[in-house]
Amino acid sequence: AFDSLYTLAGYDFNHVIVDNGSTDGTKEWLKDLKPYGFCKEIRVINNVDNKGISISSNQAVELIKKEFKSDCILKYDNDAVSMNSDWLKAMVKIYKSNHLLALSCYIGGLRDNPGGASRIGYGNLCGELIGMTKHVGGICHFVGSKAYDNWKWPENEQLHGMQDVEFSQFLLRKGYQMGYLENYTVMHSLGTEGQHKTYPEYFERRKLEKQTRYEKN
Repeated sequence: AFDSLYTLAGYDFNHVIVDNGSTDGTKEWLKDLKPYGFCKEIRVINNVDNKGISISSNQAVELIKKEFKSDCILKYDNDAVSMNSDWLKAMVKIYKSNHLLALSCYIGGLRDNPGGASRIGYGNLCGELIGMTKHVGGICHFVGSKAYDNWKWPENEQLHGMQDVEFSQFLLRKGYQMGYLENYTVMHSLGTEGQHKTYPEYFERRKLEKQTRYEKN
């Protein structure tokens, strides 16, 4: 995931990584990770336990807005793999022409909703084909950082809940439009079906995380 992100983005970025209490060697691997390609700086937030998507997303956004002061924020799952070059460059180009647009690449490998959310229409912006939707999933999510000025995920929610749906509904209320760049693909790693067969324990854990809230000590 990181290699495709670093080499194919087509636009310079800083990378904030949240480690949610991993015990499989990820924490140690991240210590040796150095920026290369289009990645210019790496920051790692180390949580001692699994705080869930809401808290860790809030942590990352807060760090980005405070220390990097970026115009845009991209959320990119650790099991996503970019398939085309210059996709982030295309997103930035579109952002410069329309600050009220949240974007994703076409998401390959999804079992239940191939390509991402259902399209309600198609358009061309800055020479890029965009499939318009009322929802953009969290696998690859790009939006101007000002969208987060009045947004913070509730931190008493399930570890793995409906965070992308909640944020999409917020963006709609604020007048944003949403769409998928149809000519740029991000694969959901092995695909939902392949992941389920290869990592059945992960899907069992997901069932638990969708019912469990983070308990602060």
